[in-house]
Amino acid sequence: MSTGSFSAPEARALLERVLSARSASSSTDDAVAAAAELRASLQGLALLEGMPAEVARPAMAAARLLKNQGSDGADVGDEVEAAVDEVSSALARLLDPEEPAEPEEPEEHTEPKDGAEAPADGVETMEGTSDPLLAEFLEEATEHLSSAEEKLLDLAEAPGDGDALNSVFRSVHTVKGGAGILDLEPLLRFAHSAESMLDLAREGAIRLEGHPLDLCFEALDILSSILEGLASGAESFALPPRYGDALAQLDAIADVGDQAPGAEVEATPAPMPVPPGPPSEPQAAPSEPEAPPVAPPEAKPRRRTDAASVKVATQRLDSMVDLVGELVITTAMVQQGASESSGLGADLYRTISHLSKVTTELQHMAMSMRMVPLKQTFQRAARLVRDVASKCGKSIRFESAGEDTELDRNVVERLGDPLIHMLRNAVDHGVEDPDAREAAGKPRTGTIRLEAYHESGRVVIVLSDDGGGMNRDRILAKAVASGLLTESQAAAMPDSEVWHLIFHPGLSTAQTVSSVSGRGVGMDVVRKNIEALRGSIDIESEPGAGSRMVIRLPLTLAIIDAMVVHVCGRPYILPTLTIQSFLRPAPEDVQTVQGRGEILTIRDQVLPIYRLAELLGCDGEASDATEGLLALTSGDGHDYALLVDDLRGQQQVVIKSLGSKSKSSAGISGAAILGDGTVGLILDPVGLARVALSGRGRARRSPALASAMHAHADSDS
Repeated sequence: MSTGSFSAPEARALLERVLSARSASSSTDDAVAAAAELRASLQGLALLEGMPAEVARPAMAAARLLKNQGSDGADVGDEVEAAVDEVSSALARLLDPEEPAEPEEPEEHTEPKDGAEAPADGVETMEGTSDPLLAEFLEEATEHLSSAEEKLLDLAEAPGDGDALNSVFRSVHTVKGGAGILDLEPLLRFAHSAESMLDLAREGAIRLEGHPLDLCFEALDILSSILEGLASGAESFALPPRYGDALAQLDAIADVGDQAPGAEVEATPAPMPVPPGPPSEPQAAPSEPEAPPVAPPEAKPRRRTDAASVKVATQRLDSMVDLVGELVITTAMVQQGASESSGLGADLYRTISHLSKVTTELQHMAMSMRMVPLKQTFQRAARLVRDVASKCGKSIRFESAGEDTELDRNVVERLGDPLIHMLRNAVDHGVEDPDAREAAGKPRTGTIRLEAYHESGRVVIVLSDDGGGMNRDRILAKAVASGLLTESQAAAMPDSEVWHLIFHPGLSTAQTVSSVSGRGVGMDVVRKNIEALRGSIDIESEPGAGSRMVIRLPLTLAIIDAMVVHVCGRPYILPTLTIQSFLRPAPEDVQTVQGRGEILTIRDQVLPIYRLAELLGCDGEASDATEGLLALTSGDGHDYALLVDDLRGQQQVVIKSLGSKSKSSAGISGAAILGDGTVGLILDPVGLARVALSGRGRARRSPALASAMHAHADSDS
């Protein structure tokens, strides 16, 4: 049994106050004042921050009994005595686990309370439901909780924002109403307690700052966790571990706010005495009924808008996109066959052209249906920065821009983990402690900014901070110590390549290992996950001024525009977005540098030339660079040229996944069926350049690529 974060001496002092007040209540002539003092003492004990539920619950139960005694004249003396004994015994076990606790009366009942079961291990459970309304409730409740979290983040920046507070209250109230209709008692009880505290904040009785605000965020997390349990379809599931403690704290704050109307509760709860007088004032409760609120007349236009939309399961949407992909492939085959036939009439050509146009429009429409904004991703990022900054003891302001930028839903879902790693590192390693920032002449509050925008048919996501920047010497020292580089290589390495060393597994420059980061894992996962999305990541950093990470992602993972090239007599596919241009170089533009291979000089730039034939392990038709075509591209902080034998044209292709053996091949991101029915490997220029660079500056043959190419040839045959 854990004592949490509460102060043991303070807890003992409060317990003594409770026992003293109980003793006084049995001997004093002023029963009303004695009851008020005992109630205040019990509430103070329950309100102690971090007090476990096994103490807070009976303490608040006894306080409520005393309140009811004053309001309805009921004699609850024996129940109060039993509750105080339970408080005393539970607190004794927490504070002195080795000493025998006071003898307790055997429990007379163990039945579940309020729809929640309490198994032998103390973990409360909740029963699921098969009500047909559950699916709709879960979807709407999830949206309401997401909206509430967004508004809570606004309240954290502007505590006096009444509109944001009202929005949070309405969201929680709606969730409570839906839980009542479906008879989800534990969810209803928790939402009601959260709503009561929010109502007190609306009335000005408490301030949503410090502990109450943190409790609001925790309440939303617990409500979300319960919704996930309901969505699992299980007959019963465990309630979140913090359910009981959080519920007790919510009730405690609500009771104190009700006890002193008009008085504000401090951010950190503390014992609050009750003024002498009969505590007969009824407990504040929301005036709204338990059923969901009826939409006001002005909501009618919104209902008409909702009626114009249809909710579709994501599986059906994905199946439709797959079928559209097959249609794109079939259309390409029809066009290819028509171009190779000489006896087709003009009418058939026009029909095929119209088919191609309709297919393209259908494809764009299908893909747009899977596009979702980055708003929720950015919202989770804001919450993560706030939580991690609090854990690290740092003051950080989060800024965002471009949250309405849209990406394929599948890309957004897989972007979550890399972004979490980057944000945690930015908070823990990037932004300095307030004292260090002040000593460096910076504001004590740091800034982390996340923005997104479209660029050349891709989505760019930029994460920046105004921290201390990366330490070149520390990164290189770690790389040399781990055997990645020699000292001479480290000295000659440009900054742009030094920063990319942090993506190497196990390389961490953190001076201490914390619960947040510092073990050298995470950033290598970031690059792998982003590359799996056919994206790239670049790093910019300036010592003392901060760092900037730039992620470039394709809009979708299903259908892409591509250039079909020939190498070694076989077709290969280069995504159009990765290619700047094609050119056939003049002899004077190509030079051979000893020890470094061929280079291209163009527009005052010097670019390395990588021969795809060599990387693929075959004999290309263009033995001389001037006999083939160069595809100019860039990525991973480098500009380079890829030598291909020939260019066969542009085509939309549907990406098909490869087998497990080819998935690990650097430089290959998938396959596609071309218009003539053959299979073409989709090449990743960034991965190809990395393969070439691994040969210390000159292109080398990649066994993995060669193996994939031979498998490709076998599949065609």
